[in-house]
Amino acid sequence: MKKSIKIAYFHSATLKNKVLTSNGKVLDNFCTSCKTNENLLTGNYTMDAIFLLEAQEYLEKENILKVKLDYGDEIFRISKIDVGTRYVTIVARQITIPESLTLYLEDVRPTGKSGQGALTELLNGATGIKEITLTSNISTINTAYYQDMSLYKALHDSDNSFQNEWGGEVLRRGYNITINASIGTNRGVSIREAKNLTGFNGGSNIDGLVTRARGKGFNGIKGTWIDSPLIYSYARVYTQTLEYSDVKVKGESDEEGFDTLALAQTELDRRINLEFSENDIDKMKATYDISFVQLEKTEEYKNYIQAERAYIGDTIRVYVPKIKTDIKVRAVEKNFDILAQKVNELILSNVVVLQAMSSNTILADIKKQLNNTSNNSMASYIDSVIKSGMKNSYLVVRDNELLAMDSKDINTATTVARFNKNGLGFSSNGYYGEYTYGFTLDGVINASLISTGVLSAILIQSMDGLNYFDLETGKIHFNKGLIEGASSSWNLDTGIISFTKGLIKGSNSSWDLDTGEISFKKGLITGPNLEIDLTTGVIKVTHVDGSYTRMDSNGLKRYDASTERSYHYMMYSGSVSNIETQSAIRINVPAEFIGTDYKVDWWSGNVFPADPADLLFSANSEWVREDKAAGWFEVKASIMVRNPTTENSPVWRGKMNILYTIIA
Repeated sequence: MKKSIKIAYFHSATLKNKVLTSNGKVLDNFCTSCKTNENLLTGNYTMDAIFLLEAQEYLEKENILKVKLDYGDEIFRISKIDVGTRYVTIVARQITIPESLTLYLEDVRPTGKSGQGALTELLNGATGIKEITLTSNISTINTAYYQDMSLYKALHDSDNSFQNEWGGEVLRRGYNITINASIGTNRGVSIREAKNLTGFNGGSNIDGLVTRARGKGFNGIKGTWIDSPLIYSYARVYTQTLEYSDVKVKGESDEEGFDTLALAQTELDRRINLEFSENDIDKMKATYDISFVQLEKTEEYKNYIQAERAYIGDTIRVYVPKIKTDIKVRAVEKNFDILAQKVNELILSNVVVLQAMSSNTILADIKKQLNNTSNNSMASYIDSVIKSGMKNSYLVVRDNELLAMDSKDINTATTVARFNKNGLGFSSNGYYGEYTYGFTLDGVINASLISTGVLSAILIQSMDGLNYFDLETGKIHFNKGLIEGASSSWNLDTGIISFTKGLIKGSNSSWDLDTGEISFKKGLITGPNLEIDLTTGVIKVTHVDGSYTRMDSNGLKRYDASTERSYHYMMYSGSVSNIETQSAIRINVPAEFIGTDYKVDWWSGNVFPADPADLLFSANSEWVREDKAAGWFEVKASIMVRNPTTENSPVWRGKMNILYTIIA
């Protein structure tokens, strides 16, 4: 009987058809470990493998590996390689990930398209080698614009990505990406929730389940009992009173609260309904982690072996003995051992749990480690750098590591900080790139990340480390000092470059460093939506609707198709103070506005009651009239107050400021 091939190599340039139909170079005998991880929640699919050093010639970045999984052959492309003294360790990504990263979208705008329509237009509009296919069953009609980005980013990792706009879950198989409304199926797999069973971890939120509830407000007021629409989905009714201390009835001296008990009770009932409809307190949530490697050592393994045949996204029924009810969960993550040809681990869940960690906690932990090195200047430096990086940072919790990145997706991230039990490493060329800076938890900072601790470069530096010469890269760095010439100097402390004289000159432009004068005889400055003609002095700005604004010696004009209209180019803001209530005041516009079709916007400013005891009832500013030819307009102040000691009803009294803006 012919032995099946588990791992095969193909050169990086091998075409799709040959990869799918031929065996390639078999690497089974060179491999000591090969495992895949497929994640439904992130859409990521990776492979980690270890080979004997003899196979190094086949293990280069971008080379292709075809491996055998439980559902058939799968294709991966190598993204990272670490060569040791005896073994070569590689990380590879399912081939549709790197392929979609290399396809470029300059300007593709699927408009009014279904999921399949949008994917077809994105693939057709991409530039690059197109060996992948895209499919979807999503019927939602939507529109999105994608400019200057990779196909991968358009599908998964932008604010208006396909998954954000059309939705869907990702399945990667061979050279095809499927983004369907839901991935997986129900294969009839059913297991039982178990406690204290080796290899079976996790559980459900049964202790927090609520199917009948009422609200309780301030001072003991209570709403009515409200049943969840799912109350009969469980064998028992789960009853609870939920407190909302901010819901109360107004007292004699209270300004906040509801006028009547009935209104307060209505609000309590409304909040209970929201707990069911928005917070899902009536829905069973469960997550289970099944380790078949550990579970197969137990007697109960036979009851769970059927779960090994579940694929990513599949639905599995779990019997929960405590409530005597089956609940449905899905396979959201799967780890497969290629060499053993079996599932190592399966994570089941019916809820997406976003793991997060406080940035303040992370910062405090890092500062603590740095301070332990007794290097105060380094701790201060990293303290300021980390604080400045809190903006636009993404924290991702993965098995055995914490990542801080400039993107939420490890496939598109460029700047990566990677933290685990051994220390913290930094990469400026992606998650799979080299981690060239870092520190270990034994207090060593800025050393090489090689496990032996030997520096890979010779470094000459000052005692304080501010100035150095890296002999490996040839980089010279000065944090302070002065580079000086006869007519110029460069102050490294302030960053100021100074020229006492000189001239930078081209055929049609010049920069006189003596006078500071910059001159252009002719030329054109252009951008995607901007054009500055230095010869004619015309500035043109193009708007998103196709119209444009032109500024030249005649003024500012807005052009729309074949018509043109004046564009607002004058604005004046002012105010009038202490206007008595029920009094109108005339305001003269500046001279340059007279005779134009100007517009006036006005609003109330500060209000000044005549008596400190007055309570403000209303304050408004009102338009009275205008004369554009003469260049004036009138506004009126209206203030009503009441002295609670002497008056039963509001009266007109007080002063106010009125502010205004004139645009022409």
